[in-house]
Amino acid sequence: MKDQASEARRNGRSRCCNKYDYVIVGGGLHGSLAALSILHNSPHARIALIEKEAALGGSHTWSFFPHHIHPESAPWFADLIYKSWPGHQVLFPGFHRKLSCGYASITSESLHRVVMEMVEGSVNGEIFLGDPAVRLTSDRVVLKSGAVLRGRLVLDGRGQPENEVFKGAGVQKFYGVEAEVELVDKTRLGFDPTQPCLMDATVKGWDGYRFFYILPFAAERWLVEETFFSDEADFDNGESRKRIERYLHKRGVRLKDVLREESGALAMPWRNPAPCNDARLTGDYAEAGASYPSPYPSPFKLGLRGGWYHPATGYSLVQGVEVAVLLGKYAPHAPPGEEICALRKGLARRSRFMRFLNWMLFRAVHPGKRLNLMERFYGFSEGLIDRYYACRPGRFDPWMLLFWKPPHPRYFKILPEKGSHG
Repeated sequence: MKDQASEARRNGRSRCCNKYDYVIVGGGLHGSLAALSILHNSPHARIALIEKEAALGGSHTWSFFPHHIHPESAPWFADLIYKSWPGHQVLFPGFHRKLSCGYASITSESLHRVVMEMVEGSVNGEIFLGDPAVRLTSDRVVLKSGAVLRGRLVLDGRGQPENEVFKGAGVQKFYGVEAEVELVDKTRLGFDPTQPCLMDATVKGWDGYRFFYILPFAAERWLVEETFFSDEADFDNGESRKRIERYLHKRGVRLKDVLREESGALAMPWRNPAPCNDARLTGDYAEAGASYPSPYPSPFKLGLRGGWYHPATGYSLVQGVEVAVLLGKYAPHAPPGEEICALRKGLARRSRFMRFLNWMLFRAVHPGKRLNLMERFYGFSEGLIDRYYACRPGRFDPWMLLFWKPPHPRYFKILPEKGSHG
């Protein structure tokens, strides 16, 4: 809760000022990262952060490998981390493997707390909650309440439009519960309860590749998600919750109380993306190496809406931090278009092979054999696996993934699946 002084200061600014250096639309992950980076590097920057809901961040958990995060973000990013672990593990029908790469998570609650403290504690920061944007242009945002906010730079972090998400893409869909649990029979658990289990794929599969994802925030408080790599985005959360309860029971764990739920669907595209920002910043102009005016002629798109994500996982935190670092570097001014294009072209270059792997997983391979491909993948070295999740494949990684002990021909749709007829 804000104290009366900060509330009065906030209201006073609302009445007298609607001009800002930055108007950030969307108080989710990417709008929040941008606000933190800008204010850390330019404490007097005039910022308006707009979120349609009553709190920032929604109901989400964002997890990542800490060493993938841009090092220049450390001063403002570290406080967001809710929980970290020294390693993680995966379970497949053929093996249980522990990996030494650390893992960490940010929750919606930690995001809301840190961003609220930073923005409301700044000289010129302001947050608008529960008042969605209804119109955006290059230099102004109109809110549902009728307020008009003018900005030197408008940042659009509202997420990818629903009608564009799954064109030319597979789907990673999930439903999960954060719950109080009790470990009743450790002998049935099958994995280390002190470290995250990123994939328990020993369960019966259908609808493509199915696995469970477990984050032990505390000994008796876990986040458990059922996840599918599927061709369809449709999902029944109610049925998934029942399956989670049955899964935990089979593992010797009693679900005592559900604290919150979360669900989602992430695109895993194989097609190359269309330009996501203005043509003078991306697309053909970027390839031609043209120079660009600043500020930009349209709102700058953050996160999934702007194509800043890892295509083979659907995750966007690492790329969001890189964009936020660039915004902070030039605050309170807009970054040069050339630097944005260089960042985008680097991501596009590293993503080409990842999109090809998505094509293999969702288009070339029988859905029932996706498990076999993922199990094979986790048999490679930790270095290769780590570079894959960093979206920074090494020179020989594509060769290793495609040709070293290659997938069985029966995995591919050119031949019928084993046991099928016709």
